[in-house]
Amino acid sequence: MEEKTTNKFHALQLFTDTFTAETVHLTNEAQGIYIRLICFSWTKNTKPFTTESAFRICQCKSKECEEKVLNILLEFFTGGDKKDLSKWTHKRLTAEHEYLTAKYKARSEAGRKGGLAKSDNASSKIIAPI
Repeated sequence: MEEKTTNKFHALQLFTDTFTAETVHLTNEAQGIYIRLICFSWTKNTKPFTTESAFRICQCKSKECEEKVLNILLEFFTGGDKKDLSKWTHKRLTAEHEYLTAKYKARSEAGRKGGLAKSDNASSKIIAPI
């Protein structure tokens, strides 16, 4: 049986104290760009994305918008820089995703083992004594 490696978590926990402290200097527009990018990253299981993808995600139609998106990427994301517009990831999101994946995998395994123990126990009761 092949193990499923993609875990899609529909809810992203927003640590409001950290978020507020780290983004208090941003304009409302920049904050919207940041939220849009972290939400996209979360729905894609925190897989890296390109700068061009970030421009599309933020619906950039001007160089001014692209510059704002690039500033957010450079400040909050890792994996690229102004010269190398490669793949971007968010360190905190990746860590949270890995934590949740491990947590739910452990719960699933514990549930599977508990179910097997119950089924072994139940099947032994079905056998009539001689």
